Amino acid sequence: MAATRGYQMVYLTARGEQYTDATRGWLARKGFPRGPLRLSPSFVTLPGGDTIDYKTETLEAITASGLELAGGVGNRASDIAAYTNAGLAPGRIFIQAAEFASEIDPEVAAGHAVGFQVYAELEAKVANLPQL
Repeated sequence: MAATRGYQMVYLTARGEQYTDATRGWLARKGFPRGPLRLSPSFVTLPGGDTIDYKTETLEAITASGLELAGGVGNRASDIAAYTNAGLAPGRIFIQAAEFASEIDPEVAAGHAVGFQVYAELEAKVANLPQL
């Protein structure tokens, strides 16, 4: 996956900080490598404008620290918006479409992101990307 290509994985979620252990457990169960985890300081950040703002600001802070965004993974339209706001090209935004298909499918059909159904598909999609 991306980590084997030399990329530093950074995980960003609008879940509140109280979900740190649960989020790390979910990432491990899905086979994602360990990496820094950024969670919202708010107890709850609902999908929509607040989530987009939080994720966009956090991605901007990450890039301001000197890291370059190589790609992004998510499962909501707010993820597509935040990654787009941060300057990622649509071909580097990967969206798991199974859970929120009704909001994701139009975005993928419009070419704003690359859709996938299960996380096991993600490795092959990322492997085909040219390195930055």
